[in-house]
Amino acid sequence: MNLHRVGPHELGRLGEHFAAEHLRRDRMQVLARNWRHRRGEIDLIARQADVVVFCEVKTRRSQRYGALDAVDGEKLRRIAWLARTWLHEHCRSDQPWRIDRMALTVADARRIELEHHWGKSTWVTAAPTRSA
Repeated sequence: MNLHRVGPHELGRLGEHFAAEHLRRDRMQVLARNWRHRRGEIDLIARQADVVVFCEVKTRRSQRYGALDAVDGEKLRRIAWLARTWLHEHCRSDQPWRIDRMALTVADARRIELEHHWGKSTWVTAAPTRSA
C-alpha cells in the first residue's frame, strides 16, 4: 500500500490501527477504539496494569506540521473530561488513569514512524462535573 495515495480519513484509521498494535506490543490491553460521546471522542482507551490510559492519536503525512501541536491545552482538557466520563461509566471511582499522546508520521510510501508520549501524571478521579 502506498501511504502517499491514501485519503486523509483512511490515513487516520491506519494510524489508529498502528497505534493500537503498538499498545498491544507494549503489553497494554486495548479496551475501546473511537469511544464517542456527544462532547467528543477518545481515539484509544487501554489498560496498563492498574492504570487506564486514554490515547489521543494524530497521524500526519509530513513532519512539517507537528502532529502533537494539534493536542493543545483545550484539547487535553476536553480529553480529560471525556476520560472522567468514561471512567464514571466503566470503572470504580478511585481508578488511576493518564492521558498519552501518540504521533504517527508517514516516513515514506510504505512506512509510518510512531512517537508515544506517555502522560506525565496519573490521576485518580471521581465523577465528572456537569459544568464542563
